[in-house]
Order: sequence, then C-alpha cells, then structure tokens
Amino acid sequence: MSIHKKNSHLSFSPTLQTLIPEILEFILVFLPAPYVVSPVCRQFHTIVSKSPSFKRRWLRIWLHPKLPDAFLPTYSELCKAVETKTPFNILMQIIDLQRLCNKPLASSLDDSVTKLVDVAFLHNESDQLIPLLISRGLNMKKYIEYHTSKDIQRTKEGIHVENRLPKDYLSPLIVAAKKSKTFFDQLAISKDFFTGTELAFAIVLHERLDVASSVAIHQQHILDILEESVDRQYTTGIAWAFQQGVGTVQKNNPLYLRLCIEKADVESAKIIINSGASINISPSNRANDPSIYGATSLLEFSIQCYFQNFISEEANREARKKMICLFLDSGADPNADDGRPLALCVTNHNQELMRLLLQKGADVNCSNRWAVRIATDCGYKDMARELYRKARLSDGFTNQTSSNASNVVKDMVKKVSMLSKSVSFRRKSEGEVSPGHQKNNASI
Repeated sequence: MSIHKKNSHLSFSPTLQTLIPEILEFILVFLPAPYVVSPVCRQFHTIVSKSPSFKRRWLRIWLHPKLPDAFLPTYSELCKAVETKTPFNILMQIIDLQRLCNKPLASSLDDSVTKLVDVAFLHNESDQLIPLLISRGLNMKKYIEYHTSKDIQRTKEGIHVENRLPKDYLSPLIVAAKKSKTFFDQLAISKDFFTGTELAFAIVLHERLDVASSVAIHQQHILDILEESVDRQYTTGIAWAFQQGVGTVQKNNPLYLRLCIEKADVESAKIIINSGASINISPSNRANDPSIYGATSLLEFSIQCYFQNFISEEANREARKKMICLFLDSGADPNADDGRPLALCVTNHNQELMRLLLQKGADVNCSNRWAVRIATDCGYKDMARELYRKARLSDGFTNQTSSNASNVVKDMVKKVSMLSKSVSFRRKSEGEVSPGHQKNNASI
C-alpha cells in the first residue's frame, strides 16, 4: 500500500519497469550490504527502457555480490553492455562484482581483450571506463601485441606499408597513458615496453607521433622510436625524438642529418639542428673514409645532393637550396675541407651558390685559391672575374699595389676569355652542355 502511495506522486503511470526499483529498495534494506547495489537499482528502469539488449537476469546479480558464478554476466555480455552505451556507474558495479567473485575481467584470448578495449574507447565515458578496466586487470600489453603482430605479418615487417591495419588501435593508448596511473607506471618502469610489444614499429608504421608523445615515458622509448624512424627513413620521427631529448652520442652522429639532406626535409633538419646536433662533421660515421659518401662535411654533402638532383628532382630543388642556407645560417663552416664547398659550386658553374658561400665567409684564397683556379681553367669568365675581385680584397692581395693588382686581374681575365672561347668551341663540337645551362637545354 505504501508503495502505491509513493508512486501516486510520480508524473508517469506505474508500470512493472518503474516499480521494480521501488520494490528492490525495500528488499535491499534487509540485505547485508545494500549500499553496494542501491545506486544500481535507482537507475534500473532507465536501463531497461533504453537498452533493448539489457539482460534482465542481471537483476539477480545485483542482489548480492556472493551469488554463484552462474548468475554472473559472461565476458561477451559485459562487452555488449559497454557497446550499448550503458552508463559508467552501472558498468562500474558490474565490473566490480566480477572482481569480487574472482571472475577474470578479460578472457585469455587476445581477440577478447581487443573487443573490450575497442568498445570501451567508443563509449561516451571512455576517459573513466578505460582506466577502470586497466585497474581491474585489463592487460593493455596484450592488446598492443595482438595488433602489432598482425601489422608485422600484413606488411612483411614494414616492407608493404599499404597493407597495414586500417583500424585505429593506437588512439586508446593515449587515453590509457593520460588517465590510468596503473598503465602510466607500467610504462615508466619498463624501458623495454616498446621493443617487447613492437609499439615503436607500429607508431612509425602508422606515423602516429601524437601517440608517441603520450606513451613514450622512458628515455629508452624515445630511442626506440628514433631507431625505428631511421630504419624506415622517417625523418619526422627522427626530429620528434630530438625534440623529446636525446644523448650526446645521438647529437654527434651525422646519420640523422644525412637522412634529412637526402630526403630534402628542411623542417626536420632544422629541428634536429636546433636540438643540439653537430653540423661541422663528416656525413660518414667513418670520418677517415669520407669517400663513402663523396663528401667530408655535411655542408658539402648538401651541396652535392643539390647538384646531383638538379635535373631529376626539380620539385625539390628549392628545398635543397634551403637546406644549404640552413646549414650556413646555423654555423656550418663554409671553408670546410680546405674550401671544397666553394670549389664544388664553381665546378658546377653555379654563381648563386658561390655568392651565398662568399657572403657567409668562404675564403677565396683557401687551398691556394683552388676555386679561382677552377674558374680560370674551366673558362667561367663571369665567375673568375668576381672571384678575382674578391681575392684582391683579401689577405692574399693586400701587400700588392693597386696597379699590380689591377694588372693581375686583367691578365687573368684575358686568360679566362681565351679559355672560354676554347672550351665553348670544344663543347659545341662534342655536343656537351655545361651544368649551369642544363635546365634550359632540357626544356628545349
């Protein structure tokens, strides 16, 4: 009678669904631990009316935590409850009930763990649900290993990138790392977590550095991503690792900047340099054998790549020029290797780069005026005249009188003029094209 009176004040007509919570509240007061399930009962009529897949037999579960296992929801039913957007406070009661009865939260099968994490990530309250699941025993490491192993198989260890999993299985890790102290602590104490789960491989394969920023807690995690980025020549990943912080060994290794130069990735090179990488070093790890890469400094290597790809990579030409400027602006020595950078520009008859090097402090008199002699011998009259003028103002000509200097310049220009005619005649007869004119001739 009292129940009927209580419901007479409601704004809706009493039904079985609305009466069940009321009846349960009267029953629960006589149970040993009613506070455990009372909040659940207050929400029961909402769940029943809005969730068609809701299992009514769960009502018996909530009556007492020590009911036999036969009354517990199965693992698949728990996934279904999460998938149908059951409110978090209800899910929390179900999950805790399983824990009290020593029921394993996740099945031993990898795909079962995957299913629970996937539906939890899509839940409206995933920021609370995923940490709760982890704290109750959900194995995120198993979840990662399950997907990375599939990616390794599908892509043949990264060879066929196009076959990688289309599913986004990395985003849940961001929630886990930011919201779950249990998972965060696991990452912090496990320096081999990235190698053990192949997480570094997956992050670089899918180019998900946003995940790396959240999950790379240990210093070794950063180095693992750096190593994977080098293997895949993913220069953006290399730059990310330098931003996070690497050691002196990595900063003194020319490999990372060399890859940026080869790929004409100016932005990544800039980040690496600003992060403290050495730039006045050989592009080869074996400094005593620079012939491996045809250059003895990173600046010269960037100039070589510019000329090597002058025709074949027209779209990257401007980027390669910016790379040279980046090294010079960052303090690269323009006189490295006895003036080879300047000599290389003169050899390829590129007056623009020659002037750039001169502006940045390249010494015309370096290595017994090597660049001057190249311009003279090749018959590059315009470049020779400019270099001679520069040389006249440098230390090599300061002790001469102005008249003597003038005579020297005139004699050299005369020699260049004669050589130029000779070289021009020879090239026309042999059908050769000078590097400086390759672009125009290629378009004819």
